[in-house]
Amino acid sequence: MSLLYPITVYETLDYSSLQSLVLDPNFSENRNIEFKVKFYSGNGSAVELRKDFSAFANTNGGLIFFGLDDRKNIAGIDLPEIRTKISQKLSSLQIKWDIINTIPVNSTRNVFIALIEEEHFYWKKPLIADGVVWYRDNATCKEVQNIAEHFKYDKFLPSDIKYFEYLCDKDSNFLEYLSYGHHNSLPFYYVRIFVEFKIFLSKSIKKASDVVIKQQTEDLLNKYNHFSQSLNIDRRLSVQENLVETATESLSNGVVDDLQEIIHDFKEIYE
Repeated sequence: MSLLYPITVYETLDYSSLQSLVLDPNFSENRNIEFKVKFYSGNGSAVELRKDFSAFANTNGGLIFFGLDDRKNIAGIDLPEIRTKISQKLSSLQIKWDIINTIPVNSTRNVFIALIEEEHFYWKKPLIADGVVWYRDNATCKEVQNIAEHFKYDKFLPSDIKYFEYLCDKDSNFLEYLSYGHHNSLPFYYVRIFVEFKIFLSKSIKKASDVVIKQQTEDLLNKYNHFSQSLNIDRRLSVQENLVETATESLSNGVVDDLQEIIHDFKEIYE
């Protein structure tokens, strides 16, 4: 994280020093700083919060000043339960964050400084917020268009299994596209993890010193190979018998179940 001052400066700000800080022309919204004159509210507020927080976590981390407007006027907000509100809106999105300072403006209003940490473990990136991957570009949040290129993935690691979970829960149509061979229309990262998963299991079998884990991994690899073959078989049958709709229904009911079983077995071994 690249900040104008050390993080300890922001942690120890009081109202007087905050007044001095906002007069500094170099203190402004940028890749690591965001001003929010109001807290997230109304329809779509949770989505907006998750966008902002995940963008910082996917980039270099940053600070959100709740109670400063775009011109750095100190307004403050009346929200003593801000920690609870943030936690509720983040829901299950795993982001490291904290309110590192609460600066009283008057008897009811405060400026809250939220710290969002970068997710340093690259195999946990990207954090997906409501089906979208966001990152910070200067003072704005932008959508990542090419996940593989943006995050420079080069291997499958156990944490990547969450993408299989995401596909089952949010994007089961992906499995249907994959089964029909529509690889060109898919994000490269999703295709890559299917390939790298098999490589990971194969290498794990060779490296395993525990006999039980070795056998469990071999069983999982066999199950995964069968799963992959089933996708191809379903695709050939749908073309041969011209039963695309029937095959698609079968995929949504069967393939997702098979993948969920693979996820379960994988976690039993590696978590």
